[in-house]
Amino acid sequence: MDKKKKRVKEILRAAELMFLMKGFNNSSMDEIADLANLGKGTIYYYFRSKDEIFLSIIKREADKVYEEIVKRVSKEKSLYEIVKEIISFYLEYFSKNQTFLRLFFPCIAGLIKIEKKELLKEYTKSYRKHLKFIKTIISKKIEEERKTFSLKSLLNLINVFQIGIGLKLLEGKEKEAKESLRLFLKIIKKFLEG
Repeated sequence: MDKKKKRVKEILRAAELMFLMKGFNNSSMDEIADLANLGKGTIYYYFRSKDEIFLSIIKREADKVYEEIVKRVSKEKSLYEIVKEIISFYLEYFSKNQTFLRLFFPCIAGLIKIEKKELLKEYTKSYRKHLKFIKTIISKKIEEERKTFSLKSLLNLINVFQIGIGLKLLEGKEKEAKESLRLFLKIIKKFLEG
């Protein structure tokens, strides 16, 4: 790993820890620099703001999620199997990545104030690209299987489940989250067959 990548990784790791300890809104670039054992100027050489650091962390993890979902749903599967892969992966991923979960959920709940709107637009653009792929695959399956419900309805169900699972995991209720997955899959199966 070259020096620049290593330095960026150190900064992002220190920022993650700081955001977890104090919350995004209460953390400063000075504190991130101290935790990373770097000068404040070094931090600003790599990142223009705390917002940029935060969104880099979120984007890095969102890209990992997207890549794994692409692998799981790109194979020929039924609509139910695709939905099952997506929501099972969310539970698996968030169970293993509690740090990201604790950063991600306040962000989507609007509890984190991103000052640099252009950075947020950049992240949103990346997120939409990921979502477009999932929408395309699911839409194609809805058409192939001649389902009569809307894509939006199904995506809303997946999203509600994702939020519910995230909240259960944040509360430390992994067993309940797994039970919710089992029940949700039964409901989805009926919904898709209905």
